[in-house]
Amino acid sequence: MTKIALDLTGLFSDSHTFFPKENESLKALWLDGNSLNTLPNGLTTLKGLTHLSCYHNQLKELPDWLWTMKSLTHLNISANALENLSFRIGELSKLEILDIQHNQFSHMPDEVGALSSLKFLYLAGNKFKDLPNSLNALGDLAYLNISQNVFERLPSCLRGLCALEELRCYHNHITALGDEIGGLVTLCELHAYDNQMAWISPEIGNLKGLQKLILDKNKLQTLPQEMGKLARLKVLSLRQNKLTSLPESLGHATSLEEIDLRENDLCTLPESLRMLPHLTKLDVRLNKRLSPPFWFEELRQKGCRIYT
Repeated sequence: MTKIALDLTGLFSDSHTFFPKENESLKALWLDGNSLNTLPNGLTTLKGLTHLSCYHNQLKELPDWLWTMKSLTHLNISANALENLSFRIGELSKLEILDIQHNQFSHMPDEVGALSSLKFLYLAGNKFKDLPNSLNALGDLAYLNISQNVFERLPSCLRGLCALEELRCYHNHITALGDEIGGLVTLCELHAYDNQMAWISPEIGNLKGLQKLILDKNKLQTLPQEMGKLARLKVLSLRQNKLTSLPESLGHATSLEEIDLRENDLCTLPESLRMLPHLTKLDVRLNKRLSPPFWFEELRQKGCRIYT
């Protein structure tokens, strides 16, 4: 049977239009940008649909029949006016990608934890303060975006996300990278800029696979010595914090290629940085009390760009 994808972005205006009865050929349907207030009932005939995107409409609620579409693997309902997510979301057991960004959600039903095939979960731009512990059962989840919400701490369910590779939690009110972070041993990227972080748990040293750490626009004054255990870290960005010093152990993070320290209150830098073999960029601009150390010239001769 031929698989069909239908893109009606910006073209679909009649919410009562129906699709051919028992249509199993249509696998992907995009209804983005159509100003829909409701989803057309005719979608119930699309028994084989795996991809449904309703991005950027005017949906305020979702029909109960949506949860009977058991073949769905990709569901995008982002950029609408939705406030409530039904507990029946857990019935879509084949979901691999769930995008509910930029709505008005404040509560996540426990049943999301039943989506055992879920790999990508997009929650940015809502009103979440916490997530249920049931999410720690999402053993295949590789990507989680909880940015632009109202979190004051990282949700404790993170501890169980044993396959998570990328976490985005920027633009919240998070005050610390707590011990929860230590369980994310597969994490490759952490984007946590624009929060209220004043403390990082030593548990961060467990993130042996971390390659990119973005902590700009926080309130950090110090970093834990365990930062030196991040053997695969390539990019470290700490711009616009309140750092007065850096741990000498940072020189043991020997994969570092780029370090951004702009707009802090540093007086000195650990001399161990001169030994980083792969460092190509070091930015220390707008640290008014910092005098460039003698070994900057040594780094420049090795090909490192240094901005002072």
